[in-house]
Amino acid sequence: MKDSLEEQIGRFQVTTTASRVKAFCDALGMASDTVPLTYPMTFLARHDIAAALARGLPSDHLPIHRSQSFTRLAPLQLDQTYVLDLLRKPARGRSLAFFIEASLSDRAGHLMQQFQSTVILKSARDDDTA
Repeated sequence: MKDSLEEQIGRFQVTTTASRVKAFCDALGMASDTVPLTYPMTFLARHDIAAALARGLPSDHLPIHRSQSFTRLAPLQLDQTYVLDLLRKPARGRSLAFFIEASLSDRAGHLMQQFQSTVILKSARDDDTA
């Protein structure tokens, strides 16, 4: 991956909607009275955010989620709006891998959480069955 792919993806308003948090928790078999640490990963699937993350990536490659890590500085609250800042950075030594670095802040600008996801790009043309 070229260094030119290191970029600010954007700033997005996201909300911890209680009904969506509940659905997430129900799917994982956990209580839904608080926002789980991993819930913000679901924001990356939102159409506008996913499109921004895909911008500039090879269209003939599939993104494969490899790992994730989280740092909670303060708990997220249900039915609150936050600011999600995203950065995409190439992974060292891997031409087809990158990191998504994210930070969530409240509307006053207080940092609430940071997380990182490692993504590997796999060519859709590769045939692993041979």
